[in-house]
Amino acid sequence: MVQPVHYFAYRFCRFIGGKAVQSAVVLLAAAILLLCLSLEGQISFRLSYILLYILALPGALVLNFVVYYALSGIAFWVTESGGLFYTLSLVIYVASGTVFPLTIFGDVLARMFSLLPFSYTVFFPVNALTGKLTMLEAAEGIGVQWLWIVVLAAVSRRVWQAGVKRFVSVGG
Repeated sequence: MVQPVHYFAYRFCRFIGGKAVQSAVVLLAAAILLLCLSLEGQISFRLSYILLYILALPGALVLNFVVYYALSGIAFWVTESGGLFYTLSLVIYVASGTVFPLTIFGDVLARMFSLLPFSYTVFFPVNALTGKLTMLEAAEGIGVQWLWIVVLAAVSRRVWQAGVKRFVSVGG
């Protein structure tokens, strides 16, 4: 907060810098694994699925950032926010499809999860990669990703502005 840089931009650049390396390593490992599995005939991927995944990935990363950035604003109002942040992170892991596919909850809950931003960080890109989406569904999903990014960036800005007004620093 005391650095002479825009805090959102600073955190975003740090996040993207870390995720760029991590994503490159994961994509390389996944490409090798997919190549090996496809050579053995156990799995077949079309180039269009891989391209859809590559198009969905940037939105998923940015959306993941703005979700957690907006949540981190609770630290302005809660003295010890670590436990609450950890609990919310666990809920987000489940709601994003990170733990297991959202279809395991049934159609009604899966549709409810699709209304939230979390499924567009993991479940949607995986479905794009595995070919479970049509081109139209993939395009709509990417649009929804960016809609959530805009909404959560606006929420983050409001939370930041309100939080800075009430922020009090204590200690040495």
